Amino acid sequence: RGGLEGDTVVIFTADHGFSLGHHGFWGHGQATWPSNMFRIAYNIPLILRAPGAIGPDRSSERLVGSMDLFSTILDYLGLFKETDMADVPARSFAPELAGETFDWDDVVFLEQEETRAIRTTEWLYVKRFKGSGAYPLEDDLYDLNADADERRNLAGDEGYAAIERELATRLDAYFDRYADPRFDLWRGGSAKSNASRPWLWKDAWGPDWETVT
Repeated sequence: RGGLEGDTVVIFTADHGFSLGHHGFWGHGQATWPSNMFRIAYNIPLILRAPGAIGPDRSSERLVGSMDLFSTILDYLGLFKETDMADVPARSFAPELAGETFDWDDVVFLEQEETRAIRTTEWLYVKRFKGSGAYPLEDDLYDLNADADERRNLAGDEGYAAIERELATRLDAYFDRYADPRFDLWRGGSAKSNASRPWLWKDAWGPDWETVT
């Protein structure tokens, strides 16, 4: 009734995926210990509608993350260059919405407290926090071409050591660049509201560790 339909971008998405018995658990990535990074727990829908701008029959197989929506919306509205994005881990896929050709690195980074991951079109590498003596945690590596359902953990296999090192380097570089030291749990930071594993962080950083609120 307000005549806004033709001047409104509608975005349908979600905050996380959900396992309904996949890999033997029910819930999102935090439902297991340690947290998992299986595709089913993190893959989310992303549907955008912009009348006259985004064709109804368009789709994309690019790997994008929720953070990328921030840059994309700003770019789509012509506000990207007016915003300080130096410390924001977000990329714009606005050219995709316009059907333009552009360069894109198919990679997403994920984090769930003690578990961090990098996913490409070929690999899923999962790195876990190693700073707690009471709770030793192991890493995961999956070859997504040969093992799309992420069943065979290759981490620690000498035949894949080079791949594991490369992905670990990229993952560490990402969090070194973008993690806010105040809230970087892996380096003694706190959490803004709550933590799912407070006992882990108290073991790692001492009994006085606590969340901000």
